[in-house]
Amino acid sequence: MQDPDEIRLIIHFTDQPAGSELDLLEDLGFEICRTFHVVPAISVLGPANTLTQLVKDPRIAYIEHNDPVVLDMEMGTKVINATKVWSSIIESSSGVDAPVDGSGVTVCVVDTGIDAGHPDLDYHSKTIMNVYDPGDGRWTDAENTDTNYGHGTHVAGTVAGNGDASAGARRGVAPGANLIGITVSIPEEVQTPYEDGYVQGLEWVYDHSRPGANPHNIRCVTNSWHSTVAEYDPDSLLTKTIEKLTFENNVISTWSAGNDGRDDPEGNELTTSGQGNAPVAIMVAAYERDGSAVTDFSSRGRVGANHTYPDIGAPGRSIWSCSARRTVISGASYVGGNKNPYYLAISGTSMSTPHVAGLVALLWQACPSMSMSHMHEDYSGDDPEWWYSDPRTRIHDAEWLLEASARFLPPTEESGNVAEDTNTTGWWGKPIDYVQGYGIVDARRAVGLALTLQALRDRYPDGNISVGDAIRTYDGQDVAGFSTVNVSRCSAAWSGEFSRYNDQTGNPLSRVNQTKYVSVPEGATRATVSLKFSGIDLDEFRAGDLAFTIDMDGDGGIDVRSDLSIGGGQDVAVVDVTGPGTWTFGIEGMGVRLPRPLQDINYVELRMEYEMSVMFDMGGEGNHTAHPRDAYYAPAMAVQGADGDYPLELLRYDTRRVTLVEGEVVDEEGTGGFPWWIVVVLVGVAVVLTGYVVYRKKKGGKGIT
Repeated sequence: MQDPDEIRLIIHFTDQPAGSELDLLEDLGFEICRTFHVVPAISVLGPANTLTQLVKDPRIAYIEHNDPVVLDMEMGTKVINATKVWSSIIESSSGVDAPVDGSGVTVCVVDTGIDAGHPDLDYHSKTIMNVYDPGDGRWTDAENTDTNYGHGTHVAGTVAGNGDASAGARRGVAPGANLIGITVSIPEEVQTPYEDGYVQGLEWVYDHSRPGANPHNIRCVTNSWHSTVAEYDPDSLLTKTIEKLTFENNVISTWSAGNDGRDDPEGNELTTSGQGNAPVAIMVAAYERDGSAVTDFSSRGRVGANHTYPDIGAPGRSIWSCSARRTVISGASYVGGNKNPYYLAISGTSMSTPHVAGLVALLWQACPSMSMSHMHEDYSGDDPEWWYSDPRTRIHDAEWLLEASARFLPPTEESGNVAEDTNTTGWWGKPIDYVQGYGIVDARRAVGLALTLQALRDRYPDGNISVGDAIRTYDGQDVAGFSTVNVSRCSAAWSGEFSRYNDQTGNPLSRVNQTKYVSVPEGATRATVSLKFSGIDLDEFRAGDLAFTIDMDGDGGIDVRSDLSIGGGQDVAVVDVTGPGTWTFGIEGMGVRLPRPLQDINYVELRMEYEMSVMFDMGGEGNHTAHPRDAYYAPAMAVQGADGDYPLELLRYDTRRVTLVEGEVVDEEGTGGFPWWIVVVLVGVAVVLTGYVVYRKKKGGKGIT
């Protein structure tokens, strides 16, 4: 426990501190905890009564407290329309592109670590790096770095988990994206995470995402924590670090707003995160699980100070995501009755923020040209001239896209905004309020705008195309819509990972739920079902077999079961279809897995990856509209053959012929920007004065001096 006479500080220097500066701190009795290089600073622990001597030293530029960090703790992907994006058709000038799922983009999770042994977070595949600092500054890669709390694993699963342990049901928002876990060490003497450790994690992101030296394409770092409740502080170490990340490396940071909304639901006092209030950051509020209202715990901005409002929001109540085994959170969930070894549900803006980080990954795939925009963060403070002239108060293209696509909930008691007369307007007159900012994110519209932005920039490379141009074009040219294709066959496909879990405590074996529902199209006459998997894997010391089951009539019984015998590798069955409906698929398995040498005994369960597909032959009449219902469903989406008479309607984005939609000049600085009418008046005065000068010169006068 910290001595009350001691103080934790972060000291900024005018230059990188060297011998004399370090000697000063030592002479005053300070212990150096961490040294930073992105910003010249040191965190220290020492006697509080020497603070006045530090302030007087000319080599010291700024001093701030090293504050403790607060962690802001399946349905969400559907609520924000991510499931629709994954299965959409994208028609571009280069042909039909693959759907947007975050592929090619890496998101860093600065948190309590990642249990990358989880089936959804595959070590060195999905989670390509998983580093931790043991306390000496030497970053080390490990399979499981979330061995105590479990917070970071849950966050990572929401960002980009592949959903294998649930047959895709609990995928993250960007299931095609990669992850990097960055774990912050906690001093043993206090058992409390402090701000300086998290800054060091952000420095790791900065060092590994430099332009020209970013092999993993790190484009977002998500932070489900905060250290202060405050307005934007441009002088703090955290603020300076995240600004350098975005302005220099083009890496976006997402931040939780905090969970203090119950302290002042009317917004008389500020309760939002000081880090999230940095203009360059994207701060996220928490909505109910179904998106119907803002949660009561989600932190609020101060009414009337719209630069303290959350930027946008996402689901944050009872969010199911990956569970790190044998941690504080998973243990509490188990005691509470959850017997699923791989998933648990918790609440907080910690849970809403990774939804947005995953969506940012989707935006990067859709529009790799994103960068800082000319739009400034909303502001209603005392010094608008400074705010709108300072380049640091601008927002990124990604934030503008998220705000432009967000769905604003009307201010009612049901929506979580009880102060109905406090909402105001942001850029372009869009409504915002102190609870939700611009509203709950909508992946379908956000990705459509991003695709439009990229298409316009490709078509007009010298046009200085902005998000504002993309908004006008997207809305004016019906980029998003539906395509009807006549087909003779259609299919559903998904992947998963069968697991027979053994927690090594003598408890019964637990088989994770691999249920998948498939909507049978009207007009289907026959289905070919295929299960592919690897029966023997010598690298994993594993041998086994899988079989699929089908409940065709929804009575809970098994109508079709494939063979289950060691040595298999593919099961195929042809099934007659008697009519439209919903089939329920399951996976059964048997086998054995031995522990790998030097492997933690916690990872000895039998696990087998597989791929399932169902191909429907269309021979009857009918009209079936196939849309993703939610993550548990695998609707008939893939198309084979264009010569049939079966109409299949699919969500599509068509950017092949987008042309720039010109709009009137609009103030794009945000609320409080320089009024447009003043510009008009000044231009008019300048014209008049110029005319007068010309007239005086013609008359031989002196003109105006």
